[in-house]
Amino acid sequence: PVTAGLPGNTYHIRFIYKNRATKECLMKEGNILEAYVYHSLWNRALVDDVKLNVAFTWEADEAGEALDPDAVTNEIDLVCTYNMQTFFISCKQTLPQTPHLQEIIFFADYFGADGKAVLVTSNSMTGENSSGRKDALISLRADKMGVYYIDRDMIGRTIEDMKQNRLAMYLQKIFNGD
Repeated sequence: PVTAGLPGNTYHIRFIYKNRATKECLMKEGNILEAYVYHSLWNRALVDDVKLNVAFTWEADEAGEALDPDAVTNEIDLVCTYNMQTFFISCKQTLPQTPHLQEIIFFADYFGADGKAVLVTSNSMTGENSSGRKDALISLRADKMGVYYIDRDMIGRTIEDMKQNRLAMYLQKIFNGD
């Protein structure tokens, strides 16, 4: 239960979720963006294959070692293949930072077959700011590091933008090397 209200007035609010999947989707930041990217890929038939929330264990020689609670594990939001290339996609609702770029480029280089790194952010502070100027710092860094970067403006800010599936258009350009 959550306690809220003005001084002297206390209200107890309890959330009951229909199922565990719904709870996890709403509780973890980024899940909805990951699902949107995943469905954009499949609905437009952009990829040969795509996997969501790919987890891997470092230095596990046998299957049992991967289940060890002390094993070092990582997760990649989406991994997809297209024309014999592997694309590692990180989805961030937070304001992207250099470590986000470093992480996804490392995974693409280390695990990918001709791996490419993509960072997608829906953060409202990315893209064009209130003065009409594009905030280019993270975009410039991504370009220098070889990470494809999709910001809020590229995804779209309106329902109409999302109906047009601008995200799929940008992803297709990345997959085609444009």
